[in-house]
Amino acid sequence: MSNANRTHVVETLYALAHLAPDAQRLKCVKLGCGVLVQSTLTRYNGDVKVARGACGTLANLAIAADNRVPMVRDGAHVAVMQAARVHSGDVVVAQQACAALQHLTIAADNKVQLVRDGAHVAVMAAARAHADDALVAMAACHALWYMALAPHNQVPLVRDGAHTAVMAAARTHAGDMGVAWRACAALLALAAADDNQVPLMRDGAHTVVMAAARAHTDNLEVAQVACGALGNLAIADDNRVPLVRDGAHVAVMAAARAHAGDVLVAQNACGALQNLADATDNKVPLVRDGAHVAVMAAARAHAGDVEVVRHACATLANLAAATDNGVPLVRAAVHTVVMAAARDHIGDMEVAGWACLTLARLAGTGISDYLVSLVRDGAHTVVMAAARTHSGDAKVVLAACGALRNLASAADNMVPLVRADAHHTLMAAVRTHTGDVDVAVTVCGALYNLAIADDNRVPLVRDGAHVAVMAAVRAHGDINVWTSAFEMLFILLHAASCRDGLVRDGVGEFLRFVCDRQVADSPLQGHCRRIAELLSQ
Repeated sequence: MSNANRTHVVETLYALAHLAPDAQRLKCVKLGCGVLVQSTLTRYNGDVKVARGACGTLANLAIAADNRVPMVRDGAHVAVMQAARVHSGDVVVAQQACAALQHLTIAADNKVQLVRDGAHVAVMAAARAHADDALVAMAACHALWYMALAPHNQVPLVRDGAHTAVMAAARTHAGDMGVAWRACAALLALAAADDNQVPLMRDGAHTVVMAAARAHTDNLEVAQVACGALGNLAIADDNRVPLVRDGAHVAVMAAARAHAGDVLVAQNACGALQNLADATDNKVPLVRDGAHVAVMAAARAHAGDVEVVRHACATLANLAAATDNGVPLVRAAVHTVVMAAARDHIGDMEVAGWACLTLARLAGTGISDYLVSLVRDGAHTVVMAAARTHSGDAKVVLAACGALRNLASAADNMVPLVRADAHHTLMAAVRTHTGDVDVAVTVCGALYNLAIADDNRVPLVRDGAHVAVMAAVRAHGDINVWTSAFEMLFILLHAASCRDGLVRDGVGEFLRFVCDRQVADSPLQGHCRRIAELLSQ
C-alpha cells in the first residue's frame, strides 16, 4: 500500500472512530461500514496504525445498542480479536480491541457467542500483555464482567482463568476506582454460579474484593459490587467460616455504614451477613463484632424495602440460634426491629417467617423479665397476625407457634396470652396442619404452658383446647405430642371446674383408650396412672 493510500485509510478510520451520535453510527453500519472496516483490517493486518484505527472504529460503532448484534453476526469480534493477536505488543490496539469487545458483549444475545468464539481469551491476553495500562485493565475487566452476566458462561470463564485475570488487574491497579469496580463486578457475576464459589474462594477472590472495598471506601459502586461478591461467595457452605475468619463480615459492615442511605448496598450487605450467619461457627463471632447492629440499622434505614428487611430478619434469626448470643441480642432490643418489619410487611411470607423465628428464638432464652417485656411490647400479636395471614405455610405457622410456646413459659405471660386469644391461634394451626408433627408438638407444648395458669383453664376448656390436643394425639404417635397432651389434660382434669365438661367431651374414655395401648415400661404409664386416679375420684 502506498503511503498516500495508507494515509487516506488511516484518516478515514480515525474519522469513523469519532463518529457521533448514535443515529450516525447506526446509519454507518446499515451502509456496510462495519464490514468494510473488517475487510480493511484483514487486508492490512500487519499495519499497526490501520489496526488502531479499525479497532477504534468498531469500538465506536458498537456504542450504539442496535449495532451490537448485527456487528457480531458480521464477525466484527473476530476481526478485532485477530488484530489484538497480531499486534499484541501495541497498547493502543489492546485498548481499542478490549473496548470494542466490551461494547459488543453488552448485548444479551452476544454474550454466549463471544465466549464460545474466544473473546474472553483475547481480552485476558491483552490484560496480561499490558498489565501496567489502566485503560486496558478497565476495558478487559468490563468485558469479562458483561460476559459473566450470562449464566451459561460463568463456569467456562472461571475454568479458563477469567477470575485470575481480573484479580491481577485489581491488584496491579489497586488505586484505580474504575478497575476496582469492574473487577469486583466481574467477580460478583462469576460467583453467582454455585460451581464457581469454592474455586474462587480458594484462589483468593474474596481478598481482592475486600482490598478493593477498603481502598475505595467512599465509592458507592465499589461498595455495592463488593458486598454482592462477598454475599455470593458466602452461598457455599464451605466458604462461610473462612470468610469470617478473613474478615469478610467486617468489610461488608464497613460498607453498609459508609453508604447507609443506599438501598443496594443494604440489600447486598444484609444478604452477605445472612449467608455468613448460617454457619454455626460464625454466629457468636458475628454478634461479637456487631453484625446484628449492622443489619438492624439497615432494616431501620430501609424499612420500606422488602429485600433489605428479609435479609435483616433472616440474619437475626440465624444469629439468635446460638445460645450464647441470647443476652447480647436481648440487650440490643432485636425484637423491636423484627416486630416492626413483620408489621410493615405482614403480607410477605419470608419476612413473616424470619420475624417469627427470631422472636421464637429470643423468647427461648428463658429470661423471664425479657419474656414479659416481649408480651408487653406486643410480640405475641405480631406472631399471631403472621400465623393468621400465612395460615397455609407450615414454616411461618411453626415459627409463630414456637414463639407463643416460649412466651407462655413465663408465668406472668400466661393469662395475658389467653386473654389475647393466643390459644385460638394455636388451635387453628394444629387443625390446619393436622399431618405436621412439628406443629403438633409445638402447639401441644404451648397449650400445656397456658394451662398451667389457674385462670386459663376454664377458658381453654370452653374454647375446646382439649379437643385440639386429643386430635393431635390421634393424628401422631410421637412421644412428644403425647407427653405434652397428657400433661395438659391432666392439669385440666385437676381443676374441678373443668372436670365435668372434659368428661362430657369424652376425655376420660379417650385417655383410657390411649393408656390401655401403652406397654408396661412406656414413659406414658406414669401419666396414665395419674389420670386414672383423677378420673376415679
